[in-house]
Amino acid sequence: MFWSDNQSRPPIGIDIGARRFKAAQLDASGDAIAAATALPRTDSSGVPSPEEVRRLWNVLERGGFAGHQLVLAAPADKVVGSVLELPKSQALAIGQLARMELARSHKCAPEAMEVGCWELPAPARAGKSVQVMASACRHEDLTPLLDAFETQGFEIEAVDLRSCALARVAARLPENDDDSRKEGAVTGILDLGWTGATLVLLHRDTIVYERRISEGGLQKLHDELLRRLHIDAEIADFLMGDSSNSEESEAAALQPDVDALIANHAESLASEVSASFEYAAHQYHDAAVSNLNLCGTGACVKGLDKHLRTHLSVPTAALRPAQIYPGLEKQQLQCISPELVGALGLAMFPMQALEQNKEQAA
Repeated sequence: MFWSDNQSRPPIGIDIGARRFKAAQLDASGDAIAAATALPRTDSSGVPSPEEVRRLWNVLERGGFAGHQLVLAAPADKVVGSVLELPKSQALAIGQLARMELARSHKCAPEAMEVGCWELPAPARAGKSVQVMASACRHEDLTPLLDAFETQGFEIEAVDLRSCALARVAARLPENDDDSRKEGAVTGILDLGWTGATLVLLHRDTIVYERRISEGGLQKLHDELLRRLHIDAEIADFLMGDSSNSEESEAAALQPDVDALIANHAESLASEVSASFEYAAHQYHDAAVSNLNLCGTGACVKGLDKHLRTHLSVPTAALRPAQIYPGLEKQQLQCISPELVGALGLAMFPMQALEQNKEQAA
C-alpha cells in the first residue's frame, strides 16, 4: 500500500490511450469524483513501458488518488466479438456456449480466453432464438498489459470492456431517466480516439451494437492538417481546439482551412455512423436513435459536434464526467473533459462484481 489517505475508496480506472493515460477515482461513497487527471504518454505503443508506469504512479500519488488497485480496459485491438443466436432452451448456458463458439471461430482453447456476454433485447421480429452479444480477449494478449502494471506495484482488480465502461457512464445521464428509456430509444456513444473511433449503441441500457471505425480517429485529421497546412504537430493540436483568441494571431489566418478540414472529417465520419444507425433501425423498428454522445479526445475538436449534428439530424453533444458526478473544486477542469469518460466508466466498475471475483479466487 503506498498512499495512506482513504484506502476505502474504489479502485482507480485507468484508460490507456495512444497519446495519454486518463485516470479517475470515485470517493468512498461512490457518489462523487474524488480525483481525475490525464497524463501525456512518452510511448504510443499499446503496452506501457516500466518507465511510463512509474511516471503514472508518481502523478497519481501527487494528484489526490488513493490506493494501488486498478481497473483497466482490455486492449481494443485484441478484443474479438460476435452476435450469437442460441435456442431459447439453451439461454441459461449462454456463457459457456459463447466461450465455446468464440474459441472455435478464433481457433484457440476455450480456457485460454476471458469472455463476457449478455442477452440482447428482442428485435422487432423476434423468433424462437435468443440473440447474445459476446466479446473475448485471449490470456496471452492480456498478460503483457497486466505484467506492465503489476511488476510496478499495482494490483489489477478487473479488466473491463471499454464499451461497457462507456455504457455505464451514458446510462447515468439525467435524460436517460425519463420516458425515452421506457419507450426503448437507442442512445449512441461515439468514442473519438487517436487511432480510431468506436460507436456503441444502447437499447434499454444494453449494448446492442459496437463498431470500430478506423478512419474516424483523430490522427487522420491531425495528419491532414500537417500535410495540407505545412505546420508542425504542436500547432496542429492547438488549431483543432479553440484557437480564436485573437483575429491578429497566426492561427486566425489558418482557421478557415482548419474548419474546412474538420468539416470534411466530420462528413466522412457521419457517413459511417449513419450506416450503423440504419442497422439499429432495422433491428428495433420501435426505437430510433434519440441522441449521440461524444467522448474521447476527439470530442474536444472545435465544431465537430455541430457538423455531426447537421449530417446525422440527431442531437449530438460532448459527454462529460461532471454531468454524472460532481467533482471536487480542484478537479473541476479535469471533470469537464470528455476524454475522461472512459476512465470514469472503468472507475464505476460494479463493486459487487469485484467482491464476487475475490470470493471465487479465494
